[in-house]
Amino acid sequence: MEEIPLSETQERYQVKIFSGAQLLRQEEVHQAQWRYSAAMQSLDGAQGLLELQVAQLSESFGPGLFRKFRFTI
Repeated sequence: MEEIPLSETQERYQVKIFSGAQLLRQEEVHQAQWRYSAAMQSLDGAQGLLELQVAQLSESFGPGLFRKFRFTI
């Protein structure tokens, strides 16, 4: 059985991709890994410096604090 964080009934995360202030993509995922595929990047028009933001979602409290990572494609 998988370990579910913080006594939640399921594991959920909110993932956002930004180019500057523009939100390119937002997804809810149910595992602690996610891949920004080349197809997604192409569809989003993603290029240059981007920022990934991820937060755990709580059924009781909504999203937690977002962790931010910058990367270039």
